[in-house]
Amino acid sequence: MQKELFPIEECYKKYDNEDAKECLKCGISKPLNLFSPAKPGIDKYGERYKRPGAVCKKCTNELSKLRVRLRELNPFPENINYKCPICEKDYEELTSHGRYTSEFKTRAGVVWHLDHCHSTGTFRGYLCAGCNHGLGKMNDSVNCLKNAIKYLERSINDN
Repeated sequence: MQKELFPIEECYKKYDNEDAKECLKCGISKPLNLFSPAKPGIDKYGERYKRPGAVCKKCTNELSKLRVRLRELNPFPENINYKCPICEKDYEELTSHGRYTSEFKTRAGVVWHLDHCHSTGTFRGYLCAGCNHGLGKMNDSVNCLKNAIKYLERSINDN
């Protein structure tokens, strides 16, 4: 049942060619040296591995330039009453739980994350880190989010 809700995307399948990888942004298969250096990790079986970044260096640079331009055009929220439009937590709620404790970490740029459409490059707003990462993990897919809601509702109704 879970496989039906969250089908495996083509971009997550393993490729036979170990010397190349498909960039998640541009979709072009490129040599591994055109991706960020390998990051160590541990898979679900406890095995260590090194995996290069998912997005090629060219796309990473373009995304960085886009974010800088969007931040210049859309400054961080200065209103102290600003709330994340998804979870509705404000600056005080996000900083009071010890996650952003030092003065350096409580600047707006760490609490509020720029959210933009990865297809069009348009600015959508500022979200808290958790909501921004959550949307990213769902690939900004409305269908995937609807499936997640159905999944949660079904578990609530079963209890």
